[in-house]
Amino acid sequence: GSVIIDKIVNSGKVNYGFDAYKDELNALDRDFAEFFDSGVSKTLVFGDRFPLRYFADERNLAFVARLAEAGVRMEAEQTALQSTALAGMSIVISGTFARHSREEYKALIEAHGGKNVGSISKKTSFILAGENMGPSKLEKASKLGVPLKTEDEFLQMIEG
Repeated sequence: GSVIIDKIVNSGKVNYGFDAYKDELNALDRDFAEFFDSGVSKTLVFGDRFPLRYFADERNLAFVARLAEAGVRMEAEQTALQSTALAGMSIVISGTFARHSREEYKALIEAHGGKNVGSISKKTSFILAGENMGPSKLEKASKLGVPLKTEDEFLQMIEG
């Protein structure tokens, strides 16, 4: 669910002139269909209304317009990157850290152009490894040849 919501919010195209975005809404419609085919109940999100059908209904557009007029923000705040030091990198965070919280490291990764991912794969650029990293993650990283970076190494990477 959050991936689809992120697509909507981060597209920069969310407004109440939805006619111009039918291709994107069709793509979201397909994503929702795949999501619900995986066994998730449709009623948790839109009932039986997928995005394209939802926004094709004039009553829903009027509702969204009223929300906007009432002050509900319809666009995500775009934050500028601090650097591109991590551009194109997929980074897993594991363990506990002394200098920053996990949430702060997630924010730093994104602020420097990287992508925080939850699981290790051959596409993982490196693991930001804190103390007490789980043994299964360590084993998988070793098996796949994914390098580990300490907190200090990571901070040096982003500081230049």
